[in-house]
Amino acid sequence: MKPLPIRAVVREALQIVWHRRARLFQALITAGLVLIALDMRPSYLSIEDWRLDALLAVANIVVFTLFAITCHRIVLLGQTATPKYGIRSWSQRETRFLSWTIVGYFFFSLISMALAMFAGIAAAIIPSDEIPPTLWYLFLFPGSYIFARLAVLLPATAIDERHDMKWAWETTSNNGWRLVVVVALLPWLLASAFDVFTIGESLLVKFILHTVAYALMAIEIAVLSVSFRFLAPTPSAEIPAHIAFQPTAESGG
Repeated sequence: MKPLPIRAVVREALQIVWHRRARLFQALITAGLVLIALDMRPSYLSIEDWRLDALLAVANIVVFTLFAITCHRIVLLGQTATPKYGIRSWSQRETRFLSWTIVGYFFFSLISMALAMFAGIAAAIIPSDEIPPTLWYLFLFPGSYIFARLAVLLPATAIDERHDMKWAWETTSNNGWRLVVVVALLPWLLASAFDVFTIGESLLVKFILHTVAYALMAIEIAVLSVSFRFLAPTPSAEIPAHIAFQPTAESGG
């Protein structure tokens, strides 16, 4: 398996997002606004009820699934691959996509919690002030590695391909840590950059920051899509299978 060219993948994803920006905006705006409203709920709705919180959490998961699949399909299959205002219905494809997402996070959480328990035992033996704070982040990498190896199932499912975990493991062979950079490290760096900003109490500022966050999320999804196309080229996708990363015809050369 050829090494995943991370910089070329990111560059191609940015080119695709830029040249399809109008279509992506049109298809993602509704789901994006719903997600922003759900994220900002504590700011404008002071009702505290665990049942309401659970209902809104489920709504967030459902809407984000539609958001992600819409983005994957436009990046991989072209601008006519979804309805005008994005996918708004639920089918077996969405169920499979959500199921693989849950599977990935299950393994990530299981491994991270196991390592956290080990770290807790170590911390009881070694004074915590002698353990560098950055060391705790290292416990997230093994789980991130497993999640990254399985992440190619998400764009594959979004374009109606059906695969299993064995296929994902074989497809990502020798590219696991490169995918960790794409799937985990880059999103973490972007999230950390947002922590620099003080959101304060302004709803307008919060709305703007959440809007930017979901725009970046669409780019991250596009990066995963292009990574998938490099690792598992199929005739159904619009992106050249060889991914030599020459400008696409749509980019105007």
